[in-house]
Amino acid sequence: MIGREGGESVRDQVFTTVRRAIVTRQLVQPGEGVVVAVSGGIDSVVLLHCFHRLFAQVPCNLTVAHFDHRLRETSGRDALFVQDLASSWGLSVTTASWVWEGRRDRSLLAEARRARYRFLNEVASSVGATKIAVGHHRDDQAETVLLHLIRGSGLRGLQGMLAAREGRLIRPLLGVGREEIEAYAKVQRLSFLEDPSNRDLRYLRNRIRWQLLPLLQQDYNPSIARTLARTAALVAEDEGYLDGVAGEAFGRLVDFREDRISMNLEWLQGLASPVRRRVLERVMQKRAPGAYLTSAHLEAVERLSDSGGSSAVTLPGDQWAWRSGGMLFVGSRGRGRRSAVHQELRVPGEAILADWGCRVEATLLPRFQADLQRANPDQA
Repeated sequence: MIGREGGESVRDQVFTTVRRAIVTRQLVQPGEGVVVAVSGGIDSVVLLHCFHRLFAQVPCNLTVAHFDHRLRETSGRDALFVQDLASSWGLSVTTASWVWEGRRDRSLLAEARRARYRFLNEVASSVGATKIAVGHHRDDQAETVLLHLIRGSGLRGLQGMLAAREGRLIRPLLGVGREEIEAYAKVQRLSFLEDPSNRDLRYLRNRIRWQLLPLLQQDYNPSIARTLARTAALVAEDEGYLDGVAGEAFGRLVDFREDRISMNLEWLQGLASPVRRRVLERVMQKRAPGAYLTSAHLEAVERLSDSGGSSAVTLPGDQWAWRSGGMLFVGSRGRGRRSAVHQELRVPGEAILADWGCRVEATLLPRFQADLQRANPDQA
């Protein structure tokens, strides 16, 4: 037998690792419905094969889902391959395709990813499945950690991908490496497809996969993928603890209203910095769910607690944050009808109209610079 480790063949080793992850982490309960995302590549085919074997031990209702991004001329053949594969194993399959709208302000790969997960969730809802299984493995985890490290991510990024995420998504293969997956497919004589875009070095992840990781493995650490995956697991534990503490603080400090969220600045400043950042992140996500929040947005809001700094910052999702009267507010910048307010405006200076959700700034200008003919609607 090839690939023996501790007397266990590759055939059993990979399946045992997947089964142990599912059972010990309670990724799937007997009787649950599971949608398995299958692209036709080796990772997803091995994942589906393990679930097909597992069915006798942990009975569950399997549905295969394939999403055609139409980013390659030959992608239509992938769907036919997955349909034939599922049929040969007696499994039902749902397929769909996608056309990119081509908006310049959005990343093609990011939009494709969102469309794929939207499709998987729709399939799960239509068949009554409670879990969606995807084929990310240990080497994918190592790539993700390096990718986030290069981009300057905090702990949340360095924890990589979780075996189970809030909602339906599960990753039973995270404890299995690429070489083990390839050996398993060979022993089981599994057919699969190769996606040529996975070797396109225009993409940063592919350069990490084919250039950086092999260099680190050859010159620095032969077990670099396993080391990075273990580091991600340790970081995930710390992140989970801090997130729990932040959740308790969030419940105590945050006051909700229909149009805004408010927090006592003194209480907020009393929190440890890692907890305060997570509280503010929760607040911003609550006000603008799905908006693209960056570390720069978070740092800008955190600086509002400094009385010497700016008193207001704009945020994605048509939101903004402002400081007024010992309170920090995060709310909408909408322009609906407001009741009249009376507030002193220093010239030069600024005033925050909390009830209106706006900031008024006054500046002295020579007459020749005050060209009101070209002023925008926010200038007078």
